[in-house]
Formats: sequence, structure tokens, C-alpha cells
Amino acid sequence: MRREREGSNTRNLDLIVVSNSSIIIALARIRRLDLLEKLFKKIIVPKAAWREVAIVR
Repeated sequence: MRREREGSNTRNLDLIVVSNSSIIIALARIRRLDLLEKLFKKIIVPKAAWREVAIVR
């Protein structure tokens, strides 16, 4: 995940996160997707990563 800081005193709640599929899959396996929402203000998932996660196999 990459974090973009908007200021020098940025708290986790003010971070914008760009996520790839691996972290989403890992958190889903342990049923802790809620951690992303608790830690970060905004989470951006690129379309390619979303397709990897959302495709039912």
C-alpha cells in the first residue's frame, strides 16, 4: 500500500491509501477488512485490483 501525506502532522485518519489486491485478499482471509476502514480516511482500489478480488472462482 502507498500512503499520500497531506501534511507533516498527518494522522492515520487523514491518509489516503492506494491498495493492491494482496492486502485486501489477506485481510479478507482473516475476516478483518474492517481494519482498512478503521485506519484510513479514504481507500482507493484500482480497477485491476478490484477485478482480482471481486471475481468469484
